[in-house]
Amino acid sequence: MLSTSTLFVALFAAFALFGLTLAVARRSLPESPALGIWARGTWLTIAGFVLIVSRAVGPAWLAIIGGNALVMAGLWFNAQALHRFIQDRPTPKLQSGLFVLGAVTVVSFVGQPLPLRTAVVSLLIAAQIAPMVILALGKGWHAEPSLRTVGITLALTMVALVVRAVHATVSPEQYVDFFQVSLGNGITYLASYLFPLGAGIGFVLANLERATRSMAMLSSQLQQLTREQQAMLDTELIGITRLRDRRSLWTNRALEAMFGYEPGELAGAPSRLLYLDQEAYEALGRDAYPALQSGQTYRAQVQMRRKNGDPIWVDLSGVLLGSDSGESLWMMQDITEQKLRQQRVEQIAFHDALTGLPNRVLLSDRIGQTLLLCDRLKSRCAVCFLDLDGFKAVNDARGHDAGDRLLTEIGRRIQSSVRASDTAARLGGDEFVLLLSPVDRQEDCEEILHRVLASIAEPIILGDGPATAVTASIGVVIHPDVPGGADELLSYADRAMYTAKRAGRNQVCYWR
Repeated sequence: MLSTSTLFVALFAAFALFGLTLAVARRSLPESPALGIWARGTWLTIAGFVLIVSRAVGPAWLAIIGGNALVMAGLWFNAQALHRFIQDRPTPKLQSGLFVLGAVTVVSFVGQPLPLRTAVVSLLIAAQIAPMVILALGKGWHAEPSLRTVGITLALTMVALVVRAVHATVSPEQYVDFFQVSLGNGITYLASYLFPLGAGIGFVLANLERATRSMAMLSSQLQQLTREQQAMLDTELIGITRLRDRRSLWTNRALEAMFGYEPGELAGAPSRLLYLDQEAYEALGRDAYPALQSGQTYRAQVQMRRKNGDPIWVDLSGVLLGSDSGESLWMMQDITEQKLRQQRVEQIAFHDALTGLPNRVLLSDRIGQTLLLCDRLKSRCAVCFLDLDGFKAVNDARGHDAGDRLLTEIGRRIQSSVRASDTAARLGGDEFVLLLSPVDRQEDCEEILHRVLASIAEPIILGDGPATAVTASIGVVIHPDVPGGADELLSYADRAMYTAKRAGRNQVCYWR
């Protein structure tokens, strides 16, 4: 026969063991809400048991009502945890209804004889457990292997409770309080509390299994992400480097190939190697790193240098990896071909196809910009309209090819006769325009224009045949002595040019 002390020691040892297991599991799996709900149910069950056995020293009605109500509440929390774990949703209304029915029944039967009260309460608790058994052995059977333990131990709990109910009903005269425990009564009483603890241990293991599987899946995803990132970093199209203090920590093969370096040759090297000169290196540092420190992404198109010294245009983008480490990640793409195509397009759009000089579109823009600058700086500029004398005779006598060669040579001579700050443009035919800026005195303008006239008048050899020579007539308007916009100044200069032609050609006339 089991003694009361043996029964208490066994139950409290089981409770202490499971409490320790649950505490460790909750610390290890803080992200599992279902485990926390089960823990609350377990503490309620333990509190219910303690209250039940307290009737040896306290009021029987409090122990009976409070103890059994706490046990039923604990089972409701266990059911809640199981439903959330398996189906990710709260318990159905049936489970809550069984809990309410059980609590009401306990209150109603508090004054009934012990065998009847034991049979009714045992069956009500078994009814609460039944849906949990069905769920754990049904949908949970294939979800987590440890849920099988939960279902089996809960099923054994039902068996123990039913045995208690049958024992109390069939042999009420032999059914005594557990303080006067018989072997059969003690075993079933002990089983009805120990089996739920076994179910709790199984539930902890199920949570551990799920967490382990999630970690394995996460590890697999991280490995896949690492492989994908490595594949992106090893791309053949985009050069990538990681810098600290503008010194290379790592570069991919695409960047090494872009700049003409061997694999690993740039490791630990200063990024200064990639710049055309010290000024370009310092300028990018002044522009880029304040933007990176403020959390922005820096992007620019800059001209850099290959290992052999050849210039290369690079579309460069950088981002700060960490303010503490000071590391930055830079991506670079070779856009040299794009820049060359852009330059060719701009050359076609803004330059004369025959002479390479700026055309009317570009000339108009430069005149507009120069006028704004003159107004701001209180300076002067000159718009000069130039037309060749005798070009038509050469073109008719020697042919259009010869005429084109003549215009090309005249354009070259005009360009070489003006200053770097001046603009020489061709409007079409044998008409050219000079934009001279700045012009402090009229004498400065005349010096440049007489140099242009002298250069044009020199003989020109046009293939076979004798050398030929042409002259030019130039009309000049000086701004702001003569106010107006670009079109007005060109019109004034054109009129002055015709005055020069009528005055005998090969000379300069000013619009007054």
